[in-house]
Order: sequence, then C-alpha cells, then structure tokens
Amino acid sequence: LLAVILYLPTVRHGFVLDDGLVTTINEYVKKGFAGFHDIFTHSYRAGAAITTDSDYMYRPLSVMMFAAEWQFFPDQAWIHHLVNVLLYGLSAIVLFRTLVRMLGAGRIGVAFLAVLFFVIHPIHVEVVGNIKSRDEILSLLFGMLTLYYALKAVGGGYVHLVLSSCFFFLALLSKEGAVTMLAIVPLALYF
Repeated sequence: LLAVILYLPTVRHGFVLDDGLVTTINEYVKKGFAGFHDIFTHSYRAGAAITTDSDYMYRPLSVMMFAAEWQFFPDQAWIHHLVNVLLYGLSAIVLFRTLVRMLGAGRIGVAFLAVLFFVIHPIHVEVVGNIKSRDEILSLLFGMLTLYYALKAVGGGYVHLVLSSCFFFLALLSKEGAVTMLAIVPLALYF
C-alpha cells in the first residue's frame, strides 16, 4: 500500500527519455496484440524507429505488456505508469513473503523493516517512474518468486520446484540479468 501511495503520482507523468523506444516509436508495440510475434522473435528495441545498440538484449515480456496496454489504451502514458506502480507494490509483497520465509515467522519485524526501507528508498524512483524500466520491476518480481518457491520446494516437493522454474524463465524473459538467480538460489538454500 505504501509503495502505491508513494508512486501513484507518477501516473500523471508522460513519456520521457527512453520510454518511446518501447512505446510511442516502436512499431511492434503500436500493433498491439498483432505485434506479439515480432516482439518475441526480435531483440528488445527492434521495433523502434531509430537505431539502438540493443541487439544483444532480449526482453520480450515487458515489451509484450506494453503492446497489450497499447491495444486498449493507445498513446496513453498513464496506463503504463499505473502498471509499473502496481507491479512495484506487488514486488514489495513478494519480497516480504520471501524474507519471512528465509528468516522465519519469529523475525517478521525484521522482514517488515527491510521491505519498508526497500519501498521508500529513493534509488527506486527511476525504475518505477520510467515506463521503460518495467523490465527491472518484472525481473525483481519474478526473481523473488523464483527464490520464494525454491525455498518452499525444500519441504514441499515438485510443484514448488516447477513453479520456481517457471518464474525463473519469466525473470529471464524480463531481463537477462536474472541469470544471477542461478547463484542466488543455491546460496540462499545453503545459508
């Protein structure tokens, strides 16, 4: 709730800086659902009307979300900002649940304070405030879900392991940096 309250004013912001590369000047995004195939089979900003150095980046999940939002709300920045705010709030909830799982129910206060600090820390303003940074939010969200279900798999069997693997795949589709979960999960399980 605090994350939504803090960042809800960004809904009034427009498209800025690199936002156009994945929204207003991206021909694949502007096709809406019809652009999904192109988005999934090309690099991150391939549909942009200008040349970028992102041929090595593959982040189709956030761009497909932009296309879906464009389908229903073309050229309206507020919807993209609102989705970022809601995803950030959801990420805070998942982070809290993951920390409680790691630290134990007896340390719920520590987990709450850590998440509170995470939510209000000003370093996140750019990620939540810029539309194009959706890839960062999704990578965090799915990375935390990967860890959460990996922790649950220790005592809960195959279903949680499958869920963890699925969320890891979604994290990779969000941003290639999610590959670090291959080290984070085993380390978290060990410690």
